[in-house]
Amino acid sequence: MSGTILDFSRKMSALLLLDLSANSFSGPVPQLPTEVTTLDLSRNKLSRNISFTYDNFDSLGYLDLSDNLFAKELPHCWKLSSLVRLNLANNNFSGEIPSSIGLSKDMQMLQLRNNHFIGELPQSLEKCKYLRFIDVGENNLSGEIPAWIGNTLAYISVVILRSNRFSGSIPSSICQLTRIQILDISQNKISGTLPKCINNLTTLTEEESPK
Repeated sequence: MSGTILDFSRKMSALLLLDLSANSFSGPVPQLPTEVTTLDLSRNKLSRNISFTYDNFDSLGYLDLSDNLFAKELPHCWKLSSLVRLNLANNNFSGEIPSSIGLSKDMQMLQLRNNHFIGELPQSLEKCKYLRFIDVGENNLSGEIPAWIGNTLAYISVVILRSNRFSGSIPSSICQLTRIQILDISQNKISGTLPKCINNLTTLTEEESPK
């Protein structure tokens, strides 16, 4: 299917789940009823308007806009506080990752791979204590690998930071990730030596990171 997506906010006010993935829709994200819980518009040609993130979608738990043509910066006033899974991978987003994204305290999966994000990982993410999967690979992020990843994210099992501009040494707090299975910090500007406690991460696997 192709063309623009119609306004769902009026005629389908009781809509809870919308999956229009893997089509050829273009234009903006449509107007949506605020009660929607799941939105999957991945693998289309959408390129404009994610202003709905300014609104109070108190029930939206799953949002997938990956593999589209979105560009520019994410809204700084991010109000999607109920998100559990967020996938914005494989777009052309730029600018810094908004610190207000940390308002989604129940987030478990964050995928921002292959965009043009700059700056450091926002410290507000340490409030997302249930994070299990974070992939920010293939961006232009910089700064040191945050120590809070190991200090506060007790449930994290996948951390992918590859192909960025992270520098400095690996924080010893990484050794506290007792559930980690994939830790990918390749193709950065990391220096120094590996923490000796890295051998304690017995859950690490040699599997390739998910695309």
